[in-house]
Amino acid sequence: MAARQKQKPDTWRKRRAFMFVTIAFCMSSVVYVLWRGLDTGAAETAVSMSFVIIGTTVASYVFGAAWEDIKNFEVRSNDDPDFYKGDWPGSEDGLSGED
Repeated sequence: MAARQKQKPDTWRKRRAFMFVTIAFCMSSVVYVLWRGLDTGAAETAVSMSFVIIGTTVASYVFGAAWEDIKNFEVRSNDDPDFYKGDWPGSEDGLSGED
């Protein structure tokens, strides 16, 4: 019988929800400023900062996913010493990292 792996909580569902709520709030503030035709310094700052927040939210989501993938890869490779053998294209040509 295979050993049961410990289930990790699904934090990505919460991260996606937070990202969508943040983007929806920022876009609603932009739409409000455009709809009302506000032409004040505060409205301009709100619109520009909304786009900054959207950009940083998306960037942190993407790079957070990449960072977690790298960490998961390292954990799997440390648990299984034969993880690297034969997994990479060209490993039959001696490029698998073996001495």
